[in-house]
Amino acid sequence: MAYSLILKDGGALYQTLCLVALVATAMGLAPTALGGGPADLLCCAVGLNYLEESAVGEFILGTNILKCCFSSYRS
Repeated sequence: MAYSLILKDGGALYQTLCLVALVATAMGLAPTALGGGPADLLCCAVGLNYLEESAVGEFILGTNILKCCFSSYRS
């Protein structure tokens, strides 16, 4: 039961992050919802214990490198 609630809460959070992704794209950023991946590597990267706290979903927000690289070619 607890795991299903975690997944439902994660889904609600992802729905909100889709709106954040639209705003971030309008700001020239590069948002990406990964959904899931190797949770043990993520926990290692952020310093969490994999058995105590694990990732349910991942969302990355970065710069749009293509926009940065090709902005000089527009003019």
